[in-house]
Parts: sequence; structure tokens; C-alpha cells
Amino acid sequence: MKRNFNLLELVVVTVIISTLACILLPRSSEVRESGKQAVCLSNNKQVGIALTSFASQNNN
Repeated sequence: MKRNFNLLELVVVTVIISTLACILLPRSSEVRESGKQAVCLSNNKQVGIALTSFASQNNN
């Protein structure tokens, strides 16, 4: 016997999915911001290494 979804079941599934999305979306922005901070820290470290290398090669 083939049983189709009724409207109530579809509404319940939609509500569950939207609730999960509301919970997870703010977390994804926090993760994105954390990634940006990691990139900035890495860039600063690379600039420091480059300056140290330049200074040592030019006897400063």
C-alpha cells in the first residue's frame, strides 16, 4: 500500500527544519569570524617573519 505525506506531516517537518536552521545559523557566523581571526593572526606572523628575514639579510 502506497502512503503519501499529508499536509500536517509536511508542516511538522518544515517547522523542525526551520528550527534547526535558526539554531545553527548564528553558530556559523561565529565560526566564520573565528576563521577570519585565524587568517589575520597567520598574516601577522608571516609579516613578522618577513621583517626578521629582511633585517637579518641586510645586517640591520
